Amino acid sequence: MDKYLVRLFTILCLLLIAYNYAPAQNTDSLLKSGKVKLAQGKFSQARDVFNITFTHLKHRHSPDSLNALLGIGQTYLFEFRLKKAIQVFRQCEQGFAHVKDLKYDVAKSTLYNNLSTCYNFIQKQDSALFFNQQAINLSSAKSSVRGDYYTTRALIFRRISKDSSRHYYQKALNIFFYHKQRLKLARTYYNLSTLFLTKPDSALKYIRHSIKSNCPGFVPSTQQPNPGLHNKTFNKVILIASLLRKGELLAKNNVNLRGALVALMSADTLVTRYRKKLKKRVEKINALRNSAKIFELAISVIWRLRQQLGIPQIEVVKYQRLFFYFSERAKGNVLLDQVSNKNAIDIPIISLPQVQDSLAPTQALLEFVHSGKDLFVQVITIDKITIKKLLTNTTKGELYDLANEFRFASHSLDVEDFIKDSPRLYKQFISPISSLIKDKNRLLIVPTSELTNFPFEALTSNKLSFNPDTPLLGLKEVKYLMHDYIVTYHVSSTLAFIHQPRAYEFDYFGVGFKHFSHKSFADLKHSEQEIKQSATYFSKSKTYLGYPSAHKQIMNELNSRILHISTHGNFQNQYLMGLIFPKGGGQLDTLGVKDIYNMNITTELAILSGCDSGAGKLIPHEGVFGFTHAFLYSNTPSIIYSLWSASDEGSKNIMKLFYETLKRNGDRDYAKALTLAKRQYSKKYYLPAVWGNFVINSK
Repeated sequence: MDKYLVRLFTILCLLLIAYNYAPAQNTDSLLKSGKVKLAQGKFSQARDVFNITFTHLKHRHSPDSLNALLGIGQTYLFEFRLKKAIQVFRQCEQGFAHVKDLKYDVAKSTLYNNLSTCYNFIQKQDSALFFNQQAINLSSAKSSVRGDYYTTRALIFRRISKDSSRHYYQKALNIFFYHKQRLKLARTYYNLSTLFLTKPDSALKYIRHSIKSNCPGFVPSTQQPNPGLHNKTFNKVILIASLLRKGELLAKNNVNLRGALVALMSADTLVTRYRKKLKKRVEKINALRNSAKIFELAISVIWRLRQQLGIPQIEVVKYQRLFFYFSERAKGNVLLDQVSNKNAIDIPIISLPQVQDSLAPTQALLEFVHSGKDLFVQVITIDKITIKKLLTNTTKGELYDLANEFRFASHSLDVEDFIKDSPRLYKQFISPISSLIKDKNRLLIVPTSELTNFPFEALTSNKLSFNPDTPLLGLKEVKYLMHDYIVTYHVSSTLAFIHQPRAYEFDYFGVGFKHFSHKSFADLKHSEQEIKQSATYFSKSKTYLGYPSAHKQIMNELNSRILHISTHGNFQNQYLMGLIFPKGGGQLDTLGVKDIYNMNITTELAILSGCDSGAGKLIPHEGVFGFTHAFLYSNTPSIIYSLWSASDEGSKNIMKLFYETLKRNGDRDYAKALTLAKRQYSKKYYLPAVWGNFVINSK
């Protein structure tokens, strides 16, 4: 019996030891895991780990508990949730007041510096300086971390005194020199350059020091590979930002435009090479922000170089190609990456000679790009390339408002604004290039993101007069851009010309709904009829009409040359959330943009004939994130969509004319068929509000 008691007692002791030892081991691994996720920019996941650690520990004022709490505060700080971060840090500060062990002074000083950073962001400089001094006091004189705290102090003083800021940056530099921390030196030199932006020579000196410290052996160049890039321990974000600043300083007042262009091209090369390798979220955000600045400044620099007198023809050709390259880089970057990843291939930016080889003899490409406050268009045909500046002193916001106002005027039944604006905008956008496109009959328009969904076809070349008694008479003799050209649109030239012919199971696949049985959506009297009549033009067709036979999953694995959907759009806060698929009994299924991304859809032409099917969220340098992007991701070469609310009966009539023209022509020229249908319809209905909503995204 005693033997069993001894064994039982031994087991209990071992369990007790394990119980007391395991939490310490588990806590260490959890804290380490949280710090790793924090460094990777996975702030939400890091916070979950730190919260688990904090909850797991019973003693709230233990050093491990406080380290977990410090980690939670840092996740809020990096997410810029400053109020929450300060709340957690102050709670952590109260806890550290009970910890007397000097070995935790590093954690305390980190806490104080984080608090200092938070207060600096909310412009409470007195509090920021107080906590920063607390952090400095807890650090040893020559410790590397004191250099970081001096950097924070310099950042605080940037709002108060540039001389004091420069003083603390210099103190930080001395410490980083002592510890041979070249990446911190690079960051500090870059920060110092911001104090001398009004003195370009001094700013350039610090930028050169930053580049040299960051990546020894790196010299800005357009040639690849660059020997400095073999060093894997340089800070990519700081190097890209330094090259951008160098470009800005050299471009200012045309100091050295060629040097500026070389710096910007080097920065672009780095962005292209490393954008997929960046792990920290803050790095990705900064790289994206800097990318946009690189493209826009490069466009401005190239334009100024191109305007110089006496440059040789070989230089003219080079600048034309570079102008086009950066114009393309300013469009659809995320979408291009997505398409590349889906197809498991690297899709490079299309070159200017490749574009010219891809254009039809009677076609012109109009590639718009905005830089600073200037709007440019590059007109490209098979035998000529011309760059024109169309607008000056026009911000992106003003350009966006201009596009929105004209779109609204185009679909309004009150024609007074349209009659006033349409000829004026034609004079701004088309007249300067009319001589370059006069012998063409097709236009491929690649707009800036601000001009996405701008109805170019509704621009009028002749002057209109408005009579309030007979307003429509002013449109009787109107000559729209659509009458002279078959107009297509695209997100980017690169995406326009990558599609290859494919085989299809069906020629036509149509989905339409008449009844919705829902208070938010009126019945569509002509929707099912639109699909039925369209299907009659094809021998291999399939249709889904009404409920409950159809739901959004019928789209998955779809393989049809033409996909035609006629239904309501579901809008929330002015954003198109999806297309409505009624299931019966007042129940609704929504085919969303994400659904299209996740489905395997193979089609040559997608027709979305519902209201505002081209709507979505405008993303700078990407365009409108909506169904057009989703179908482009699915490798759909042509997409017909609506720019505004469509009449149920009008949509049916235009689609009837479209399919009749398509069958009569006996080809797959969808853009031509749509344009001819709209021309015919406009003979009866002059207002673009009736026919101008349907446009096509195609090459």
